[in-house]
Amino acid sequence: MTFVRHKSLRASLVKPFCVFLIIMGVFSLVLLRSSIKSLEYRLGTLQEKEVNLRKECRNLTSHKDVLLSLANIDDIAKNELGFVIQDRDKTIFVKERPTEGIFQTSYSSE
Repeated sequence: MTFVRHKSLRASLVKPFCVFLIIMGVFSLVLLRSSIKSLEYRLGTLQEKEVNLRKECRNLTSHKDVLLSLANIDDIAKNELGFVIQDRDKTIFVKERPTEGIFQTSYSSE
């Protein structure tokens, strides 16, 4: 007499389910790896952009320092805007006498 094993429903579903899990695991690993590579690429791009912006910031700061230097401001005021440094000997001071409403002029500030 031979014994015939009858497969149960649970036993017959285990093998296809395991194969399905392995295939899904492989696809999940591929998807995860591609996502990581994509993030690494974006991170590299952002780091390059950060380096370029830091260089530009340093250049703009040095340019600002040049423009705000006193020698440059003095040069622009004299040459481009026509300002002249007053000679102290030719300055006339005007004062009002508080009681009389009369103005007094002099070459000294006293």
